[in-house]
Amino acid sequence: MTDIRQLITIYEAHKQYGIVRDTLYHRIAKGRLTAYERDNKMYLDPADLVDWQNSLHTSKHGAAFKEIPELHAQGFTDA
Repeated sequence: MTDIRQLITIYEAHKQYGIVRDTLYHRIAKGRLTAYERDNKMYLDPADLVDWQNSLHTSKHGAAFKEIPELHAQGFTDA
């Protein structure tokens, strides 16, 4: 069971983990990321984000995914 006090908003997840908000919403819509709704706000468990980021570094995509944060910093989008 997830402790609600540990959850963060999508905006906070975007800021803390550098993940594009549209990517977070897309993953929630597709059922790849669990979101919790309370008072008309969506919340995420930071542990899920850490697990997701760790899986990117060990996935078959490897080096390409490691370049994404740097490309985002340069103004590129996921597309």
